[in-house]
Amino acid sequence: MEMCGLDPHKLHRADRLQDPNETHLVNILKGGIVYSNKVVLMSSIHSKDVITRGLRHGLEATLTVHKEKILVATHGLDGELWDPSKDIYLPRRYSADDIEGKSVCREALKRRLGFHSGSSIIVGCICDGYSDIHNLKEAVHVALRRSAQVIFMEKLGSVVNSTIRALKEEFIDLGDSIAFIEEYDETLPHLVYAGSDIILCSSFEDPPLQIAMKAIKYGCAPIQINFPSDESRQSEGNDCRNRVMSKYIISTYGELSLLQALDNFKNDPSLWVQRLKDGMIKGLAWDAECYDLHWEAYSFIRKL
Repeated sequence: MEMCGLDPHKLHRADRLQDPNETHLVNILKGGIVYSNKVVLMSSIHSKDVITRGLRHGLEATLTVHKEKILVATHGLDGELWDPSKDIYLPRRYSADDIEGKSVCREALKRRLGFHSGSSIIVGCICDGYSDIHNLKEAVHVALRRSAQVIFMEKLGSVVNSTIRALKEEFIDLGDSIAFIEEYDETLPHLVYAGSDIILCSSFEDPPLQIAMKAIKYGCAPIQINFPSDESRQSEGNDCRNRVMSKYIISTYGELSLLQALDNFKNDPSLWVQRLKDGMIKGLAWDAECYDLHWEAYSFIRKL
């Protein structure tokens, strides 16, 4: 701090920049909270109270003191990059009003992966490192018993090679029903979302919630495989699911298992497609709820 022209005696204090855990160090994030006029925290599912009580790794006391500054904004999607009606990576674009393009994308995905053509349900999984390997294996068995085809792809930037390897060893003899995407190009994740009917998610918490949001936007059903325990649900509090988008995802898909989803798809396909269309028209982009909260913070500061 001295090298930066700052006074350590004034700033290296518990109510300013001193790190709460390593007291001989400074915590720049803590200093940002202390000296800001507004603080925007990103969480699609947790309330301000839940975040300040225990989700910030030692900054709970600082956040509690500065609670009046805090706004909680939901995550959103890039509306230009993740929208099937605008997606430049798809062989045919589509929307809730013109869903035929999804079938084209499904066939294109099957050809790319060497799957046999036909009406099989495609279950995709963007592995993000949060999924339990035992739950993933069970999900594959459930999907294969319902004659679905399964795709696993690593999320860019995630270290999940050991998970992918374990799954490949388990299902090495099922090449015509399960595919592992080991290469990466910008087209593939878009095609997986567009061509799949169901996307497996580790959970509907942040950050894996982004996968569920993309699934819904592309007309897929997001199915979580790591269900929260009763204890964790109770600890969230009654007001934590206070975002329109997260409320929709949890109320629509929160209790739905993969087996139930596959059966619903088979037994009442028209109702299933209508549900997916309803999700596609939801406002999931950054310029929805997230924009409003950032604008509120900016407008407040302009008036100071």
